[in-house]
Amino acid sequence: MDGRPYSTKDKDGKPTGWADRILSPSKLKLTHMYSWRVMSIVAKIIAGRIAGKDVKPTLPDNTCYSMVNDDPQEAIVISVTYDYNDKEKKIVPKPKVINERSIDLAKATYEWAKSLYRDMFS
Repeated sequence: MDGRPYSTKDKDGKPTGWADRILSPSKLKLTHMYSWRVMSIVAKIIAGRIAGKDVKPTLPDNTCYSMVNDDPQEAIVISVTYDYNDKEKKIVPKPKVINERSIDLAKATYEWAKSLYRDMFS
């Protein structure tokens, strides 16, 4: 463990828990917040199956807001969704980048954080 309570890798980066073993075939290099997002999806699928529900697997998404100015508060954003290409048998990223500084994106940054914290802690 690297001292962070949400880490499931040892100091050499090797998996120590079930979540990393489930995710490792994807060969994704995951940040901790992204790892949390993917593990959250996996946990919901497992919980649904335990409850006897027919659960459709969900591909992860990723949103990264960056505050780029303090006064006025402004932000930029990149978000990525993923689709599965049946013909090529691979997952295809679909990035959307807004690289123009915006007060509205700064407000969205706070709303995004609030929803993430609600999802994580409630």
